[in-house]
Amino acid sequence: MTKERPILFSGAMVRAILDSRKTQTRRIIKLPPALETLDCSEADAIAEGIERRPSADGDWAHYADTGLSTDARGSYRSLWEQINGRGSWIANPWVWLVEFRRAQT
Repeated sequence: MTKERPILFSGAMVRAILDSRKTQTRRIIKLPPALETLDCSEADAIAEGIERRPSADGDWAHYADTGLSTDARGSYRSLWEQINGRGSWIANPWVWLVEFRRAQT
């Protein structure tokens, strides 16, 4: 049996869920320093709901400022640091990876 729990998301991430671009999220947990990197795959970064911006090069949104990232991981890193603070990517905390799908009601 599946147990449902609420998760809070920012407005941008709610829009990504409603657009079916966001299908996973990570939440920091309190454990000893991580043995693996946070630094996730391109596919994982895309599943986090980051946005590709219309441009000649197809750059990715950069959430920490108004710039663009050339890859999905860089875009996700900027989103992570916008949510969790500067230096939080380098701190490399343990996280829960939660995969989900939007349910139709």
